[in-house]
Amino acid sequence: GENPVLDFHTFVVISPFDLWRAEHFTPEQLDDPALSGPEAAPAGDGIPNLVKYAFGFEPLTPVGGHRLPRPEIGANVLRLTYPVRTGALDIAYIVESSTDLVEWSRDTVEEIDRVAGEGFEQVTIETPRETEMGRGFLRLRIATAVTD
Repeated sequence: GENPVLDFHTFVVISPFDLWRAEHFTPEQLDDPALSGPEAAPAGDGIPNLVKYAFGFEPLTPVGGHRLPRPEIGANVLRLTYPVRTGALDIAYIVESSTDLVEWSRDTVEEIDRVAGEGFEQVTIETPRETEMGRGFLRLRIATAVTD
């Protein structure tokens, strides 16, 4: 019989973070990881590009407080509300709790609310607070597979 015709296509997969970078930086800036890389903080506010992507900030503008994570202290819980970028499958939002700033765990962190918004969801988590010691800490990390 006849040989089938093989048709080869090349697919370039661009991460959502790279698309965001392309929207906010010039081609020259994209060539400079010290300016447009995930760890760079070109606005001088100490907030890396990857975190600005995660929370919906402009990379070259210093951050105001409108979309930063909001902590709350309840009688026996700690709560944190933070924005999660819709469709950002290239990053993970990891909330951990601690009583001593040394040992961190995700085990006691529970999502209690998720509100849809324009391009972002507002997620609220809470964790029990040690009322005897009166201390509790939460941290939010942005983890990614994005490389320069």
